[in-house]
Amino acid sequence: MQNSSQTNDLAFLSLTELSELIRSRKVSPVEVTRNILERIEKLQPALNAYITVTRDVAMKSAQEAESEIQQKKWRGPLHGVPVAVKDLFDTAGIKTTAGSAVFKDRVPDMDAEVIRKLKAAGAVLVGKTNMHEFAFGGSSLVTYFGGVHNPWDLGRIAGGSSGGSAAAVAAGLCYGALGSDTAGSIRNPAAYCGIVGHKPTYGLVSTRGVIPLSWTLDHVGPMTRTVSDTALLLEAIAGYDPEEITSVRMDVPNYTAALRARPTSVRVGVAHDFFFEGLEPEIETPTNQALSVLQKLTAGITEVAISARGQEDLRALVRARLPRRVHSKERGTLSARDSRAFTRRRKHRHGGLYSRPPADRTDSAEYRPGVSDSGCHRDPDLSRWPAADRRLWHRPKRLARFPGA
Repeated sequence: MQNSSQTNDLAFLSLTELSELIRSRKVSPVEVTRNILERIEKLQPALNAYITVTRDVAMKSAQEAESEIQQKKWRGPLHGVPVAVKDLFDTAGIKTTAGSAVFKDRVPDMDAEVIRKLKAAGAVLVGKTNMHEFAFGGSSLVTYFGGVHNPWDLGRIAGGSSGGSAAAVAAGLCYGALGSDTAGSIRNPAAYCGIVGHKPTYGLVSTRGVIPLSWTLDHVGPMTRTVSDTALLLEAIAGYDPEEITSVRMDVPNYTAALRARPTSVRVGVAHDFFFEGLEPEIETPTNQALSVLQKLTAGITEVAISARGQEDLRALVRARLPRRVHSKERGTLSARDSRAFTRRRKHRHGGLYSRPPADRTDSAEYRPGVSDSGCHRDPDLSRWPAADRRLWHRPKRLARFPGA
């Protein structure tokens, strides 16, 4: 019988460490999975990281993995490792809701391609994680199943839209998870929860069977506690899918081996103009510390200048994406009728995109999404924000198809 300290130590092993212990048969996939399920049962009421916990499926998969490994039929680094996936990915016979009441009883009959790959790798699926409804937002508070809470501070958000995946990984409720990223939905919650999140190159990982937000901008990527773990998970899910129109035929590198090489030939470009304007000290200081480390590890850091025209284009893009605040005089919120009209105008003029307040402000009432009796969300009163915060809120999201972390 393990004590609490031992089970916590087991839960917070890296995926890489756990994989080696399972491969060498020093720990059992059944034991590991049972421990994770017990942690989920204990912490789920506070974190609300999961929408569906697949206890029976997980235990069956863990037993099968243990049997195969005992017969020396090891499938690879994910064999017998408990993982979770955002509830945006179709799972055959298991509810896939996208965090919405519209799909609250939806049960697909086919797996998404990345789910098929996880199963082929021998991973143990312990559940479907909570998320911002339809992946259309950055807080993971707007969800039919209740908001996700940050494991480091329950009064703060976990970010979004892959907030449940980030919270589950950070709290030791799985060893890795999958999220989706259209405009930061892997990277932002990973940053909020202190884990590693990676948005792969567009077309590297299949999005077939993933409920779309934007066909041309959606990415599927790994969320883990270490860079090495991210490399292992990405290797398992990457690869060409001939049945997915956005999938690109390309070689999948050995990311794990690449991590062992020193990046001495890599040059890092940093654009201080525009992106570093008005940074708060608590953000600027660690950013500069990280750049100092990169300076020592790489071929050097080069200042990248964005032309005045380029900066204006960025600001114009941001202004185009911001909604016009509309308030009723009596209550400061939209009526249901006005809200519908406003939403139609916003989608027409701005593509339906809008920003959320910065995460470090969610502990005060004016930065929390509010809901009126009519169910319409209050727009934040930017006039009450410090000037620096307003500038930060107006920063453009990274919508390019390039990889990011």
